[in-house]
Amino acid sequence: MQIVPSGSVLVGAGALELKQEGVPLDWMEFAQPQHTVVIKHDFAVSRYPITLGEFRQFVRASGFEPSGGCVHYDGTRWKVQRKWSWKKTSFEQTDRHPVVCVNWFDAEKYVHWLNRQTGGGYRLLSEDEWEYAARGGSKDRRYWGDDTDHSIQCQYANGADFSYSRVYGKDHSANLKCSDGYAHTSPVGAFRPNAFGLFDMLGNVNQWVDNCVDSDTSSEQRQCRMKGLRGGAWSDPPWAIRSADRYRDLPSTRCMGIGFRIAKTL
Repeated sequence: MQIVPSGSVLVGAGALELKQEGVPLDWMEFAQPQHTVVIKHDFAVSRYPITLGEFRQFVRASGFEPSGGCVHYDGTRWKVQRKWSWKKTSFEQTDRHPVVCVNWFDAEKYVHWLNRQTGGGYRLLSEDEWEYAARGGSKDRRYWGDDTDHSIQCQYANGADFSYSRVYGKDHSANLKCSDGYAHTSPVGAFRPNAFGLFDMLGNVNQWVDNCVDSDTSSEQRQCRMKGLRGGAWSDPPWAIRSADRYRDLPSTRCMGIGFRIAKTL
């Protein structure tokens, strides 16, 4: 775990950023209005997304076994296939890779188990906490700078690029300015961290957050139809790998581009 200091930052994306990044119109509805977030107390964040090895330990110790079925990308579209699960994906994963094919409820069960083992305090991040932590004190679109031509993204994040295109063919949305060496997930910590010492805050896997994202960004209700996802994944274009980018999905969704990380109240 890495301690994130208290402070404030402007989160969200303005119209200019959305236009310059080429964010699709139907995606802009997820762009929250820019506002200042004040984090009043230090909190801790896992340095990496939860790994396959860590999740495997949880399953063995708790006896909980997530059901099979996972949304898989076949090169043309994402679709559910029953044969895939957190322990068997369509691409190679080691215990140092981020666990995928876990839904929001699976992440919550992991947190509850961890609290029973350690005495408490662990949880998922809120959206505001996540973006504050992801920015690492930076006002830029990404913690390595605005990087509008995306030429240095491959030093910091695993996204859709040359490596991805070699496997999945020509993709006009992919970043063809560089190659990060991974067509799918990468081992955690393979890229440079942000200023807070956090790895893979952008790219590799989307990360579940605690918030309901049905209507307004401030909703903290526990029962809602959609949960937030942040960070972008190995299959995402550059516009989706930004600190301000937001997505949402059903909390029951298990996908090969979705994992999670945890926080701890200090």
